[in-house]
Amino acid sequence: MAKNKVMALTISFLMLFAFGAVLIGGAENVSAGTISGTDYTIDYIDIDGGTAIRLTNYLGSAVILDLSSDVDGKPIKELGNGLFQGNDYLTEIILHPDLEKIGDNAFAACVSLEEVVLPNGLTHIGTSAFDGCSSLTAIEIPGGVEKIGEGAFRNCGALTDITIQDGVEEIGVAAFRNCAALETIALPDSVTDIRLNAFAGCAQLSDLDLGEGVVNIRSNAFEGCVALVEVTIPDSVQNIENKAFDGCTALETIKFGTGVTTLGQNVLIGCTSLEFIDFDGDAPTVLNDVVTDNLDAVVRYYAGATGFTDGEKWMGLTTQAMGGDPDPDPEPVPDPEPPAGSDDGDQGIGMDMYVYAAVVIAILVGIVLYFRRS
Repeated sequence: MAKNKVMALTISFLMLFAFGAVLIGGAENVSAGTISGTDYTIDYIDIDGGTAIRLTNYLGSAVILDLSSDVDGKPIKELGNGLFQGNDYLTEIILHPDLEKIGDNAFAACVSLEEVVLPNGLTHIGTSAFDGCSSLTAIEIPGGVEKIGEGAFRNCGALTDITIQDGVEEIGVAAFRNCAALETIALPDSVTDIRLNAFAGCAQLSDLDLGEGVVNIRSNAFEGCVALVEVTIPDSVQNIENKAFDGCTALETIKFGTGVTTLGQNVLIGCTSLEFIDFDGDAPTVLNDVVTDNLDAVVRYYAGATGFTDGEKWMGLTTQAMGGDPDPDPEPVPDPEPPAGSDDGDQGIGMDMYVYAAVVIAILVGIVLYFRRS
């Protein structure tokens, strides 16, 4: 029995020793270092088995920062969470071409940052990555970024130029919320989901192109976009959630494509200028039976669509059937046929008038001959 206990203790110590050796060996594989410049220092650690690095901490006052070069022969593949958060000096940063990940809050509240070019190999933009970069004017999202993180560009009040490349699939929660200077946005067909508050508070947004791939428009996605006048929902969209266009006070016409099957509660509430709600397909299911509080709006639909009845109310709104083109060109009115005996529509002289003239001439000739004989 004692012999078995000794053997068990020996095996336990050997296993503990081996586990410790693994831990120590693993720790030795994770090296750290510092990049130093004239006006900054950046700490980093090795990742990917020592073949690349992640920047973990920045301290400095650099105005333009160039991170495009390798460090000890290793590319900078990741920017850690909060790396430059709250830096007031940085106006331009040049990122490494092999960068793949920008961590949460990496550039949050960098209020002087004006220019950043995201490399084509980027795959991840973290939560609030550029939140509050109030001087940033333009950004292009590479197609490798499948999801734009929650609040990634929220409160970027000077952002006027946003390019989203094909390949991006999801616009995250509040991703562009309160980008007050943004006037136009065009989504690629790869985008399928526009999340909660994605473009809420974009007060100057007037030109909206949703592409042809969006399936879901989530709650309050375009809340407070007070410059939108006309919106076309593509046929790909199936579901529009609660208050998606809440408070779009300039919106006059919205056209829903053939794919819409569900409208959430109060999708168009607070749209005080709304005149027409057009449907290309059948009437969708409406949660809570309320679409808008603007009861002057008219629902227009094409003849043959189910769920509507011409002249009857639909969700409290007047309906109007449209038989194809609602304002067809009038049929041309043919020119009247010219009277008989006329030429190309001229009034002319009829046959009776020719006979009358011949009789008169004959009488005159007879009178002349009579007076000659006499």
